Amino acid sequence: MAKKNCKLPLKEWEETINKMSYKELQEYIADPDVCYPEFIELANDRLKELKNEDMRNTIIKIMAEMGCKNQFDEDGYLSFFVNADNTDYFQLLTEEEKHYINLNDVCFTISFDYDLRYIVITEHCWKKVRLGNVDEVERLKCAINRANFGDSVVTAYYMNEEEQTMEVSCSTSYPYLPNETYLKDFINYKITEILCKNWFINRYLEVEKMK
Repeated sequence: MAKKNCKLPLKEWEETINKMSYKELQEYIADPDVCYPEFIELANDRLKELKNEDMRNTIIKIMAEMGCKNQFDEDGYLSFFVNADNTDYFQLLTEEEKHYINLNDVCFTISFDYDLRYIVITEHCWKKVRLGNVDEVERLKCAINRANFGDSVVTAYYMNEEEQTMEVSCSTSYPYLPNETYLKDFINYKITEILCKNWFINRYLEVEKMK
């Protein structure tokens, strides 16, 4: 380890590190023998903060470009509403023709796994069925089981005992890559997948009711 003539206090180190660029921090971390281990640890923590900030800011920018109003909640989730008029992005496709869905009340969240560099898109509680409606509950369970085969979107349900309802959510995840064009296309694709899952389950229920 290189000779050190003085040891800076932690507060001064933090101030210095906070002024460093991403590239400067990487250079220090790449050659840890030139600094105290405590300094390298602070540099690593700051580098991680910058990576996480970049990840959040990139997703926020993309959602804004896609016409989606978004905001962070107290749990750190990014909630966003799909613009109902922005059908250029979000649509349901069938073999016969295009079917557009009413997106006025569709709300999604994005959660961030900063360690594994994943983002998870979830549409919470998009469908409810009264627990007292036994036939409809059973049909919905079957529809969810069918929908979960061979698909990257996971549909789950849980019982809300307080409201006496069965509630359904859809979720999908994918690795974060710092490429805005790729991310925009992939988010669009994943949200469309979720909306298609909504359509499939609702269509399944309609068909089963007619039997």
